[in-house]
Amino acid sequence: MGCGVGIRCGRRSSGECSGAPHDLCPAHTGVFQFKGWVECHFSNGTEKVRLVQKYICNREEYLRYDADVGRYEGFNPYGEWNARRFNSNPKWMQYIPSRVD
Repeated sequence: MGCGVGIRCGRRSSGECSGAPHDLCPAHTGVFQFKGWVECHFSNGTEKVRLVQKYICNREEYLRYDADVGRYEGFNPYGEWNARRFNSNPKWMQYIPSRVD
């Protein structure tokens, strides 16, 4: 398992971290976490379905698609760039709402 600091961190049978001081391993200073989150909200049974997609990096939401809004919204420079890219693609913008039909 990598520690994110360029040092290999493996567990030995003694429980010690090999190749790095033990306190470096939990930090994960060079590890980035990406999470894509998709939600479907149902109103009046299944009569109305609202799709919400969230894109999160390191616990910060940077991009969201909400079917009620009908567009992607960016919450930081990278998210704004992606929102412009997705919103300017007509085929993609037709495809996304069709996923809940």
